[in-house]
Amino acid sequence: MLTKTEAIKVTQDVLNLSPYAETEVALSSHHQLLTRFGDNRITQNVVRETLSLGIRANHRNRTARLEIDQLDTESVKSAYQRLGGILEMIAEASSPPALYPPGDYYPEIKRNPIRGLTSEQAAESVQRAVAAAKKGRFLASGIVSSDCQCLVLSNSKGLCLSDEISDSTFTCTMDGESGAARGYSFQADPNRLEVDQAITQSIKKCGRAQNPVSVEPGFYDVVLEPAAVAELVVFLGWLGLSGKAYLEKRSFCTGKLDQEILAKNVSLADDPLHSGIIRSNKNMV
Repeated sequence: MLTKTEAIKVTQDVLNLSPYAETEVALSSHHQLLTRFGDNRITQNVVRETLSLGIRANHRNRTARLEIDQLDTESVKSAYQRLGGILEMIAEASSPPALYPPGDYYPEIKRNPIRGLTSEQAAESVQRAVAAAKKGRFLASGIVSSDCQCLVLSNSKGLCLSDEISDSTFTCTMDGESGAARGYSFQADPNRLEVDQAITQSIKKCGRAQNPVSVEPGFYDVVLEPAAVAELVVFLGWLGLSGKAYLEKRSFCTGKLDQEILAKNVSLADDPLHSGIIRSNKNMV
């Protein structure tokens, strides 16, 4: 995966090759790892690196865009030639979309550089889970994943926006003779996954799940784990916690602006620039 500095340089080099006065370049460099394990052994390991370069040009009241996955000079020049052919074929527009100018109204995003997990790191995490499972006479299964992406958007007006985003997951399910339990860790930075904590969590819960007993039907106090609460909040988002849903009157919050609609001990805040957010602005480009 390209670093932010390398990615910015690529976009500037591509802009310098443009024959058009108004050009926009969007670069995405992506690293993905996924390791699955079950029955105390690794069953799948996939590592993939992808690159996408989008080029958009405005010319004679026309705009066109294409994508390539090669960054060498000849490939970029060929892309501009194909873009020219597209621009010649399409009809003129009364008001083609303008390029965004630079300015101080774009929020500054500060994150530490992040690198994705290696297969060796994933295998080491699985090894620790399997060792704990064998000690407790359980079977371990789960996944280790990391997803890192560098994004840059630059144009001929001087705009240059960049970000490095990521998310990672470690889940571990322990299966016993009469019950199973799961431990988990989700982090923006793959190298901060709390693997041992997730393994310990699943081992303890699986131990308590053995030899279950019946209880009488009734009402019981339940404490939800963070992952369960997150799942509920995600559904709330789908059901209308967005500005668009509010304006289109599809949200359960419609008409209730500035009103208190939750219990006093519940607060929800939307902060896409939070340093610990997972998959922030994934579709920036």
